[in-house]
Amino acid sequence: MTQHTQGPWHATYDKRRDNYSISAGLQKETSMLIAFTRGESVPANQEANARLIASAPELLEALELVQAIAKSDRKKIEGMGFDFKTMGNLSEWATAKIDAAIAKAKGV
Repeated sequence: MTQHTQGPWHATYDKRRDNYSISAGLQKETSMLIAFTRGESVPANQEANARLIASAPELLEALELVQAIAKSDRKKIEGMGFDFKTMGNLSEWATAKIDAAIAKAKGV
């Protein structure tokens, strides 16, 4: 399976170029360019597209989590950070991760 560049990814508006760049990494100096938006006639669409692209790693992780829960794959769920012994409610933990990914994609 082909691997993608690890997240988090961030969308940043470049006023001079009137586009958004999507980068991976926490520091601007060491970040890696993933993509950029171009040619969108509706600025709000360009911003929404950039947010959606930037949220791809979190959205993929959320889908993999739902898949693991649906398959009752305890090992994969634990590998994603859930500790069945100490963390309590799997549904609440999963819902929080899913909600965060959706909020990032929607910009809320």
